Amino acid sequence: MFLTASKETVDAVIQELNKFGQCAGCVYNVNKTKCIPLGATARNTVLLEELKRTYGHNFIPPDSKFSALGIKFNASTDLKSLVDSIYEEKLSKVAGLIRSWNKRYLTVFGKVTLIKTLFLAQLVYLTVPLPRPNENILKSIDTMMFNFLWGGKRDKIKRDIAIKSKELGGLDMINFRTFIVSLKVKLVFKLFDNVFQHPWKEILINQLKFPDHLAISIDSGEAACRDYVFTQDLLNCYQYWRTTSSSVSNKTPDLCVWSNKAITDIGRPLWNDKLIARKVYSISDFVDENGEILNYQQFRIRHILRKEDIPMTEYGSMKLALKRFNTPTITTKSLNNIDKNVGIRFFINASDEATPRSSKEIRCCMISDEDPSSHLQMTTWNQYFPDVVHNAWKSVFLHLIKASNNFILIQHHYKILYRIATSRYLRFKMKIDNNPHCQKCGELETLEHIYIYCPYSLQFIEKIHTFIISNLDSNFADQEHVIRFGCSHANGAVNFLQLTCNWYIGRQYQKGKDLHWESYVRFSKQFLIGEKQSITSQLNNCLQYTN
Repeated sequence: MFLTASKETVDAVIQELNKFGQCAGCVYNVNKTKCIPLGATARNTVLLEELKRTYGHNFIPPDSKFSALGIKFNASTDLKSLVDSIYEEKLSKVAGLIRSWNKRYLTVFGKVTLIKTLFLAQLVYLTVPLPRPNENILKSIDTMMFNFLWGGKRDKIKRDIAIKSKELGGLDMINFRTFIVSLKVKLVFKLFDNVFQHPWKEILINQLKFPDHLAISIDSGEAACRDYVFTQDLLNCYQYWRTTSSSVSNKTPDLCVWSNKAITDIGRPLWNDKLIARKVYSISDFVDENGEILNYQQFRIRHILRKEDIPMTEYGSMKLALKRFNTPTITTKSLNNIDKNVGIRFFINASDEATPRSSKEIRCCMISDEDPSSHLQMTTWNQYFPDVVHNAWKSVFLHLIKASNNFILIQHHYKILYRIATSRYLRFKMKIDNNPHCQKCGELETLEHIYIYCPYSLQFIEKIHTFIISNLDSNFADQEHVIRFGCSHANGAVNFLQLTCNWYIGRQYQKGKDLHWESYVRFSKQFLIGEKQSITSQLNNCLQYTN
C-alpha cells in the first residue's frame, strides 16, 4: 500500500484496518506491520520519530528491509542491485534442490521435466514483476541447469540442439534467457487484448512513447522516460525477441516504419497520421510478394487510399527511406527477404486485434527449426545407411518419442543417434579403457560396430527378427537395420522390441557379458511394466524365456 508521507494518512489507514477487523474478524497484526519511508521521506526525521512514538520503534525498520509476497526488498538499495540480490538468494535455494535430486538416477528427459516444473518454479515468479538480472546471473542459471542435466559433466550435445523440440532432435530443454524474454513479451502484448483489463495495463500504456499508438511504441522500443525502468525492460525484451528471431530465421524483421531510426527520410523519422489510422505500420505494407516497393498507384489500391490521403511527394519520401534501408547483401536488411512472423504482425492482425500467442510460441521463434538431418552426428550415420533418404531424420526422432513410455529406452536410443552412447573405442579415447577392440571379434569397437557390423550382435539380432516374424509380422525384414534405428514399423510392439534389443546389446557390451535370450526377455518384461496397452497386450503372453 503506497501512502502520502503524512501521519494523518497513516492514522486513517490504521483506523480503517481496525474497522475492517471488527466487522470481518480478520485483525491485522500491528507487530508485523511495517512502514517503509521512500525517497525524501526517509530523511524526514520529524515524521519518522512521530510514527515510532505512536506505533512503536519496530513500525519503521532501521534497515528499510521488508518482504512482500515472498520477495525480500530493501528500499535503501538501487533497483539493479536489489534484483541481483533477490535472484542470488533464489539461486542458492535452487542449488540446494539440485543437490538433493542429483542423488537419484534420472534420464535426461526426466531431468528436463524436473527443471521445468520444480527448479524454474523457484524463479518464474521473479521474472515478470522484476527487470531481468545481469548477464552473469543469467549465465549462472543456464550453467546450473545444464550441469544438472548432464550430471555435472561437460555437455554431451550442443545447447542450441538441446533446447530444440524433441521432434527436431532436441530435448525440449529451457534456455533461461529466452524463457524470461518470452514471458515478458507475452506480457507486453496483453496491451492489445481488449478483453484483458487491469490497472497495470493503463500504467504501462501511459508510460509508452506514443500512448495512443501501441504498435508503434512497442516496435520503437522506447519508453516515454528513462525512469520507467520496468516498462523499458519489457520493450527491451521485445527488441531482443525480434533481433534473435530474425537472426534465427536469417530473414529481415517486419519492422514498423513509423518513428524508426533505421528507416528515415534523410535523418528524419517517418510519420503519417492518416496511414497510421488505416493500420499501415510495417515494411510488408509497402512491398509486394517479390520484395519490390509498391509504386504510388499500387500502394493506394492496396490500402484503398485517395490522393488526398497520401500525396505522391510524401509517398516518394517513404519509398526513398525504404530504399536506403534495403541492403540486399545483408539477409536481415533485405526487402525481398521479409519474415512477417518477426515483428508486430506476429501479435496483432490487420485490425489491430490481438492474436493469442503462448510463451512457448514466442520462445520457439528464437530457436532454430533446422532439420536434424544437418546435424553432424546424423550426417555421420548417413554413410552407414546409403539407401535411406538423408533428410528423413526428423521422422526418426518423431517416431522415437512415440515408440515407448519408457524414457530409459528412448534415452539410450537418443544417445546412439547422437553418438554419445558408450563403446570401447570411446572409452579408450577418454583413457578409461586400455583396449579399443571388441572382446568378441577383435575389431575396433565403435558404435556402428556394436549395433550394425559385429557378427556376435548380428546373431542375436537375428533371433529378435525370428521372434517378430513368428509372433508379430510374418513379412518382417530389416537387413539394412533401418527399422531398428528409425523405430518406423507400423506395429508399436516391433519398435519396442527393437529399442530393448539396442539397450540390451549396449548394456552387455559395456559390461563385457554374453548375449542370452533369457536375460533379454527378463529385461524386456521389466520394461513392459507401465508400457502402452497396445504393446503389452501383444507381448505379455508371447514373450517367453525360451527361443
